[in-house]
Amino acid sequence: MPRKARIDIPGILQHVIGRGIERRVIYKDDKDREYFLEQLADVLMKNKGQCYGWVLMPNHFHLVLVSGKEGLSRIMRQLLTRYAVYFNHRHKRSGHLFQNRYKSVACEEDTYLLELVRYIHLNPLRAGMVKDLKELSDYPWSGHRTLIGKENRSWQARDEVLSYFGNKEKEAIKRYRQYIEEGVGQKKDYSSGGLIRSLGGLSEVMRDMKNGYRQMYDDRILGSGGFVEGLLKEQDAKEKIQNRLSKKISTLKDLINLIAKKLVVEVMELKGNRRGEKIAKARALISYIGQRYLGEQGVAIGLELNKSSASISIAYNRGKKIIEENAGAKSILDDILTT
Repeated sequence: MPRKARIDIPGILQHVIGRGIERRVIYKDDKDREYFLEQLADVLMKNKGQCYGWVLMPNHFHLVLVSGKEGLSRIMRQLLTRYAVYFNHRHKRSGHLFQNRYKSVACEEDTYLLELVRYIHLNPLRAGMVKDLKELSDYPWSGHRTLIGKENRSWQARDEVLSYFGNKEKEAIKRYRQYIEEGVGQKKDYSSGGLIRSLGGLSEVMRDMKNGYRQMYDDRILGSGGFVEGLLKEQDAKEKIQNRLSKKISTLKDLINLIAKKLVVEVMELKGNRRGEKIAKARALISYIGQRYLGEQGVAIGLELNKSSASISIAYNRGKKIIEENAGAKSILDDILTT
């Protein structure tokens, strides 16, 4: 049975797990670990993503993050490709470094953000790499040290996590530490989604079944039935559009030509300095559809249209608004795809 497509909807919380091929070591020393984190910081900044928690283990890593507007796939593709090239060159090896597919679980943020942060930051303790919470606080390859103020990783969304524990930093850190301590010995597993994990255990599932309650679930998602249903609808709509687009276009230039034809503007006008409602609308739709459904980078779209990254970012937001405001039975996307 083919694997289901990864849930990759921009702006949702994701728990990401990447493992070395055949569970081999992916970090041989601290230089490797620092390089990995440097690349993580860079791709998060460039893709406007946020990382709430992370931990590096000898043969795998965990991340808790929210992707930017271009989705999780772009962040992970850039991160893993850069690191694998570096690692192979430095250690004089060839071939794959990571398993073919990293694992990602889409999570309901309000319910699971703190649970996930605790789950991954306790990983070194569960694995026996440190013996107690004191040693965990000294483990250098985890976002836990940043949260308790022992290290400064400016790219980590520290303030956002601590804000759940209080408005004053000292008190928030104290409560966060207590929260971590309460998780020691817990056997909850957040490495996947599905009904049992989403409801908090088999006993909860059996109780709901006995009461005649059924809720939607998916192994790729950790969250309530309503959350799962909403994500699946959005994912299905995205995949349908991507499939329809793939039958009409294969490159960014194809998209530009398609939008120009639909709105009756010249491609050279889109690349020039001319202004006007139709030209602005065309650039907006190219920016949004190109990034949202084709996986193109804003930089690449800017190069094609001779526009700055800031201009493309503004155009993307306008394109999103245009699409969302015209999402009826005959949407703008439907109209473009039937051109």
